[in-house]
Amino acid sequence: MFAAVRELPQVILTMRRLRADAGPTALRQLYKHLVLACRLLLREHNQWESGPDRILAAASRMPGLTALATPSLAEISSAWRDGEAELVLKPVTVAVDQLLTWYAAQLAA
Repeated sequence: MFAAVRELPQVILTMRRLRADAGPTALRQLYKHLVLACRLLLREHNQWESGPDRILAAASRMPGLTALATPSLAEISSAWRDGEAELVLKPVTVAVDQLLTWYAAQLAA
């Protein structure tokens, strides 16, 4: 996850594609792209966080972005490992939808 801020549009496009096909098998990639997009958005605003849980929490405090209610990395990993990805897929897709909607509004402003 060493992407530069200039790569944010590509990350968003990939996240949109993953969201369109969001099934349990896409959970890991969708979650990774959500975290990466949030990390890059934070870096744009000179905020440097590490760790998925801290990155998502910090992104939830960005102006105009509704708090992202995503499961923790531990919950995502556990669900994936136990073959129960569908249990955490819904909150991840909701968070992705929130971020995509917010990002589109930021571009339109």
